[in-house]
Amino acid sequence: PTSSDSLRSVASPFFGNYYCLIPGTSLAFVAISKNAVTYLKKVALFQTTREWVTSDRQAHHLIGYDMTSPYLVPVDRMDAFEAQHGARRRFAVWRDPVRRIESTYALFCLQGEPRTYFHLLALDDRPTFERFLQVARWEWSKPDPLDQDEHLRRQVDYVDPAALHDVVALPRLNDYLAGHGLSAPVPRANQSTAAFRVEDPAHVAEIKERYAADYSIEVTVQ
Repeated sequence: PTSSDSLRSVASPFFGNYYCLIPGTSLAFVAISKNAVTYLKKVALFQTTREWVTSDRQAHHLIGYDMTSPYLVPVDRMDAFEAQHGARRRFAVWRDPVRRIESTYALFCLQGEPRTYFHLLALDDRPTFERFLQVARWEWSKPDPLDQDEHLRRQVDYVDPAALHDVVALPRLNDYLAGHGLSAPVPRANQSTAAFRVEDPAHVAEIKERYAADYSIEVTVQ
């Protein structure tokens, strides 16, 4: 890969880590890419409009990308927000890192979901998984997590787990939401349809080593 800044895909100027508020509840989730973030944004919108947004892109657009959004609060401003508006129950969805990498590869490389950054790196033309890993290694080598593609950034780099009330395993997410009085007409969103599993034990070991800190997170709802 080239190190050219022109290849850095920034969806918006608001590229830091943030909580997304779910209206009508005390819940606020950390928006971690490939950890049900699209689905949770749709749930947040549904609480406002009582209409389910079918388009994944529209959901991101309606939530917004910067400080003007009524839904988004930067992680480092959450304490001040709560002091003014009341406490929120902060949670994040935890996903096994190997499954997260598989899903990213399947969605953007095999399924061809549009993503400018991966297109510029020629990753949307069904490359091998080894080729995808080359890009991932390059991303992992960047010392500042905010310079890494958000789909490849470690979950611990989005938020300090100690700041959360709950860390919810992905398969338990809908149960968790139901426990807080939330339901949605659709059980999931932005799910890759291309079947893919990492078979090479060396690749599995490499991913697990890279995301060792994510495996150390205490999952409180599982």
